[in-house]
Amino acid sequence: MSSKVISFRFNDAEIQALEALQTEDDGDSLNQTAARLLRGLLGTSREVSTGVDISKLVEEKISAAVGSLQTKLELVEERLGKLNAPCDKDESLRLDVKAVHPDYTAVREQTLKKLKVGSQSAAGKAVDAFIRELERAYPPQIPTRD
Repeated sequence: MSSKVISFRFNDAEIQALEALQTEDDGDSLNQTAARLLRGLLGTSREVSTGVDISKLVEEKISAAVGSLQTKLELVEERLGKLNAPCDKDESLRLDVKAVHPDYTAVREQTLKKLKVGSQSAAGKAVDAFIRELERAYPPQIPTRD
């Protein structure tokens, strides 16, 4: 039976995936690993072992991701706790939400008047859209405490 050499390139991600599927039988050869996996897919090999417990690998990746997210969540909750703590400092340090998030109604009306257009015109709708974007981009930072 004759054989042929087949050659192709893998990118870095594919090489890492191939390295993860290496077994002791493959040694340090990625070529051996690739040949074993291809033979397994083609059905010409009785042994189709990847040497990796996929469910265990997925579980480890998920656990690592959840751990990272849990740490970030704890940091956010800690910061929120500091923001929601009662303010014992001078009342003059408190900010009113209106000072942080102004009412754009008057500015809107003046702008439409200068442009000599109505609120239902294309320009009026554009000004409204711009105001919505401003409010979304710069939400109130400090809530008013009464």
